[in-house]
Amino acid sequence: MTKGVSKLARLHPAPEELAEIIRLANLVPPDEPLKDLSEYIRGHLTDEDQHADEVHAALEKQFSRPRMENLARYIWTKPVPKVQLLGPDLPASRKQKTEFGYTFYLREWSSAFVGVPRRKSRSKLRRIFEKELPNSSPASVKEKTELGYVLYLRDALNEYEFVRQSRDNLRRLIVCLESSSDPDPEPGVLYDVFEMPTTLKIMLSAKGIIKTWNDRFAEAIVGVDAKRIKECEYCYRIFWAGRENATCCSTSCHANIRSQIARYLRANGFPAGVKLTEKEDEKKRMLISAWRKQRKRRYL
Repeated sequence: MTKGVSKLARLHPAPEELAEIIRLANLVPPDEPLKDLSEYIRGHLTDEDQHADEVHAALEKQFSRPRMENLARYIWTKPVPKVQLLGPDLPASRKQKTEFGYTFYLREWSSAFVGVPRRKSRSKLRRIFEKELPNSSPASVKEKTELGYVLYLRDALNEYEFVRQSRDNLRRLIVCLESSSDPDPEPGVLYDVFEMPTTLKIMLSAKGIIKTWNDRFAEAIVGVDAKRIKECEYCYRIFWAGRENATCCSTSCHANIRSQIARYLRANGFPAGVKLTEKEDEKKRMLISAWRKQRKRRYL
């Protein structure tokens, strides 16, 4: 085995679901706050046009801030846009039968929201429906446009809140672990029990059978080694440590930290390349530790 392959073999990859959640949490810079919009979440938004407008306005306000374009692009172009539309005028080729009804996929509906002022979204969405449902009456198209608008905004709001809560929960895990790690834990003992908001979805099938799903965050972290979820020492982004002793998310961040530490040591009488006594080496390590603690900051 070559040296390069040996190093790769020692890396512990992140679980796929958790890696995606970490990616979403990093769509927004670490120092950029995400406003809690959970007050807008309701069980069903159908026919609540005014509430949908309020949700759209709240999301638009968040996405109009600097450095929010990555999150906005993700929220408005989710991978599986769909609307539950029950009616005889749906093209058979666009129906997907499920036990909860027919799902009609709108392949272009994100174009009614990405970079579009709120006052124009409805008209753009209506043109999409007119194209997709050429045999529908104007009244039917209008009705489905309103339903699509409401349900799309519901999904967008839920996804925004998922990203916000996931970022907050990951940070809480990191802080909890770093502040109360036991250097000599007892086997089988659970430490640091604390609560996180999660959602359990309950649905009834057409036959009345109850089905439940934990939310994506809860599913992603069960059984995961929390010590590998870290905050980068240089850029402060959340990352998965493939090597357990890693402190930075990338080689470039690691190089920048080493450079800063070297300058700090040089300014405090420890130039690089000088042989040190045991006492001096201990003082050097204490300086590095103090520098790291002073530099750490949290965005909670």
